Amino acid sequence: MMKDGIPGTFVTVALVINLIMYTASIVAMSLVSLIFAPSLFLNFEPVSKLLIGVGFVIQLALLTFFILLLTQKRLVETLCCGTVKLLAKLKIIKNLDKMLGKVNKKIDNYSSYASHLKGKGKMLFLVFLFNFLQRLAQIAVTPLSFLASGGDLGEALNVLFTQIYVVTGSNCIPIPGAMGVTDYLMLDGFENLKVQNPQFLELLSRSLSFYVCIIICGLTVLFSYIALSKRKRSAK
Repeated sequence: MMKDGIPGTFVTVALVINLIMYTASIVAMSLVSLIFAPSLFLNFEPVSKLLIGVGFVIQLALLTFFILLLTQKRLVETLCCGTVKLLAKLKIIKNLDKMLGKVNKKIDNYSSYASHLKGKGKMLFLVFLFNFLQRLAQIAVTPLSFLASGGDLGEALNVLFTQIYVVTGSNCIPIPGAMGVTDYLMLDGFENLKVQNPQFLELLSRSLSFYVCIIICGLTVLFSYIALSKRKRSAK
């Protein structure tokens, strides 16, 4: 976005909004699952319940933090200026006053862009909706894989709710894809549903929704970078 001439502070506001809506979509799905399928949560093993609970609390904490970053200028100043002062103490930054002046100017621009969100409820709702649908599409890979491998249509909704609990619990550790935790929760949940060959379903849906997704996203970024480089060279 910055390479296309969009100001960095505006990009930061856009990314924070996306983080808020991305996190809010997970929280919303978790609440829907707790309302409509509480028994599926109760069927998980105690360790799984703990992981899911911790993941939900972490998502709520992150959601609150991201909203504060967008609405509380004082918090942003404290974090940014505190980081700059720490780097100065570590001798990484030499001219502290000059750097603080630049940072404060960036913070003012950031707050100005963030203030323009007032009265943009429709736009914010659309951002939430697209994030929600994106998460739902990724989570739906599991019940669709279940159906494709001969699963019962009447059980597909339970598989969907189980996968939502898995996604909630996977957010309890800061590791991409939550490898280990996600696999443990999926196997626990599928075994409780008496899914035939739960290991196959776990490997199939995990490969499609995570590993294949990562590969496609990586290739997209690579091709975009190549196209942007060619465009810059032709402009010269």
